[in-house]
Amino acid sequence: MYKRQVRDGDASPPPPRFSKDRLYDGSVDTPPGVVAGLAWTSMGGATLYVEATKLGGLSAEEGKPLPAPRLTTTGQLGGVMEESSRVALNYVRGRLFREDSGATLDGADLHVHFPDGATPKDGPSAGVTLATALLSLASGTPARQDLAMTGEISLTGKVLPVGGIKEKVIAARRANIPAVILPAENRKDFDELPDYLKDGMEAHFATTYDDVFDLARHLLTLRRGFPVRLKDDPRDVACEGASGVLRELLSLLHISEPTRRYAISYAVFCLKKK
Repeated sequence: MYKRQVRDGDASPPPPRFSKDRLYDGSVDTPPGVVAGLAWTSMGGATLYVEATKLGGLSAEEGKPLPAPRLTTTGQLGGVMEESSRVALNYVRGRLFREDSGATLDGADLHVHFPDGATPKDGPSAGVTLATALLSLASGTPARQDLAMTGEISLTGKVLPVGGIKEKVIAARRANIPAVILPAENRKDFDELPDYLKDGMEAHFATTYDDVFDLARHLLTLRRGFPVRLKDDPRDVACEGASGVLRELLSLLHISEPTRRYAISYAVFCLKKK
């Protein structure tokens, strides 16, 4: 049992029993390739970050396309998560090829790491997190920091249901993460949660990875909640005025500051598309 002697006049609190769940506290941008996932463990739910990085490039023979990326995974992953990593990588490669945006992971030496390497990890729930981390890495842009996700992904992009929704939502709340992406087939599990767990939680439900990407593509073009300014636009004045009105309205709602910043920037993004 933990014991602590308190001297007269010493009112300082004891050290925390457990370390914090949130590896990146939101005070600075997470680097590209880092995304928060949600996992079920024997101790309940936990946030599980995915870190993806490039370690260099693989050369291509003259006149031939770049070779497939070489993937290394660490973090004591079980067989299921090893397969999820390969499926997510090949799904992202196919998506980037079809979109022909110029972004690619081909020819890269990739390393995907799940921190807290002393803890074994396995189970079919990290696919969408892995895919989003790899898309973030390919785009070179950080993902939204106040968002966590769970769900398995198929090679064709279907988002498959997972277990432990209650524990995972509790983990998100404990880590002060106000927004989650869950598989659409788990909506009923979320709806059955007590109101005190759902209140204030921004929940999105995905049937395919296109649903995740509809959200993630805006997240991956934002830095700290503000849209990237690509060029001068005469609509900027109108957008700035609209964002000011929206900021006043959002100030009346009990939502987190990162979510408020994102709502404002997303509204401006949509107005500029009109």
